[in-house]
Amino acid sequence: AVTSVAVASLSDGRLELWASTAQGGLVTTWKLTTDPNADWAGWSDFLAEVGPLPGAVTSVAVASLSDGRLELWASTAQGGLFTTWKLTTDPNADWAGWSDFLAEILATSESAFTGTVSFSTADTRFPGPFLSPLTLTILFVANGTARLGPFPTIVVGPFSTPIGSNTITITKTGGGTGMFNKASGSLSMPITLHFDHSLALAGDSDVTFGLTTASSTSPSGAFALTGLPLGATTGLIVLVGASRFRGGFLGGTDCSVTLTGTFAPIP
Repeated sequence: AVTSVAVASLSDGRLELWASTAQGGLVTTWKLTTDPNADWAGWSDFLAEVGPLPGAVTSVAVASLSDGRLELWASTAQGGLFTTWKLTTDPNADWAGWSDFLAEILATSESAFTGTVSFSTADTRFPGPFLSPLTLTILFVANGTARLGPFPTIVVGPFSTPIGSNTITITKTGGGTGMFNKASGSLSMPITLHFDHSLALAGDSDVTFGLTTASSTSPSGAFALTGLPLGATTGLIVLVGASRFRGGFLGGTDCSVTLTGTFAPIP
């Protein structure tokens, strides 16, 4: 006896349908061609294709991801919830093995970073370091992905230079997704920043930092920094990055950034 059904469109427009059974099975069928009046395939054992589950399937749901691939969820009689997804956008692509969806969500957490950010440049006209308080949020996902939340606008200055007073407005223009290893406390994340100068003669510049709790050295070696992995009990972390500006007044100049602070709650 069928206990639940779910249906969704494959990336080529054909429908695929799943049905869970009173015996805890999960079977599927699909339109054989893109013709809306096409015949349906005979029932196929979906669990035999993807793999067994640790319990009888009680219900199923499916939806399209933003790139057209399907993701499917199945609940079990023991209260579990598992998911699988098409590995590529090919409508005939294989499905991933089952993943424990509840374990993934329970192991995902959002944490707030509170501390300071420090910028330095190899330009003797304003070398820094320029300090600013910084508060960020990062989503730590169970698979080790770390996603940066909204990045605040950072204003440095005003400060004196040989050509007049300058204020730098720093905004994030790219990056923000990295990797976190809970066991070692290591975190790495690329981030691209735009430096807007109030001085009319100082053209704006951009820089991409590979933020890391390990070591980072700028192209010329002007900056060689070492970070600090996340403390499992203190939440203390130091992220560093050494790079080189592109374009504008600072183009071609080595630079560095250091974020020092704590995460709470500790991921």
